[in-house]
Amino acid sequence: MTVPRVPGIFVARSRLMALFDRATTRPVTVLRAPAGSGKTTALAGWARGRRDVAWVSLDDDDNDERRLWAAILVALRRSPRLPEDSPVSRLEPPEPGRRTEFLADLGDAFA
Repeated sequence: MTVPRVPGIFVARSRLMALFDRATTRPVTVLRAPAGSGKTTALAGWARGRRDVAWVSLDDDDNDERRLWAAILVALRRSPRLPEDSPVSRLEPPEPGRRTEFLADLGDAFA
C-alpha cells in the first residue's frame, strides 16, 4: 500500500506526467498498455512526492471484494490529505450483499 520505488535510471517524461495530472480531474482514468511496458513505473514516478495519492497494489487475493475494500480503506486512511476526523476513518469494508450501502456511505464520507 505504498508507492513502489522507481529505478535509479527512471526518466520522468514531462508530457506523460502532465497527462497523469490532467487525468486526476476526471472521475475515472484507465491506463492500458502491454505487460512490461512500464505502467507501474510511470505511475510510481508521477505519484512519488505527491500527498494526494492513495496506492493499492492488487494481486489474485484481492479478488475477494471485502479484502479489496479493506485495502482501499487502509490506503485512504494513510493519505496525509485525509483529515483525522474524516468519516472515511470510521468505514468498514462492506458485508456481502451490502455494497450499495457501503458505496453510498463512502460517497457521503468524501462529500
